Amino acid sequence: MISFASASPRHKVAAGVVIALLAWGMTLGLAVTGILNPYTLKTLDLLFRTTPLPPASPEIVVITVGPADLEAFQKKGISWPWPRQLYAPIIEFCQRGQARAVIFDILYTEASVYGADDDQRLAKAISTSGRVVLPIFLTREETGKSPHLVEILTKADLAVSGSPPPGLTRYRGVIPPIPPL
Repeated sequence: MISFASASPRHKVAAGVVIALLAWGMTLGLAVTGILNPYTLKTLDLLFRTTPLPPASPEIVVITVGPADLEAFQKKGISWPWPRQLYAPIIEFCQRGQARAVIFDILYTEASVYGADDDQRLAKAISTSGRVVLPIFLTREETGKSPHLVEILTKADLAVSGSPPPGLTRYRGVIPPIPPL
């Protein structure tokens, strides 16, 4: 056997290429089988935790509801889900602050448990603002093609070129916010 220290430069390069190809082949094999997926995700998680983020834009404000908010309202006798009329002052406040958009991350697919007046108060604030965006719920079930749904889907349409990636979930229907909203 040849000692690596006394090997010629040509043999060292050849050995390096063979080692690199073996390492690459093993890594590719492990990646294709999915064995590395948990480690890849943990590495990505670590990267996100340790990489400093750029400073947030002062033009974007996120209003959140957390446990302290839920507890404070619970003490006042208001349990979750909160009456929708509580969100109207938030919309109005954002409007006075000249917000370009107010985007909710709350589905309003069912009527308020506090009654139709509750929905109407929120609907009025949304209508007055004209800058509120409510989410829709995509479903794998067929939901029909009413004119109301077609209008919503037209507004939410997003053109994507090329063929979809394999395994992409196919949604066949949409559940929009209730009609008053």
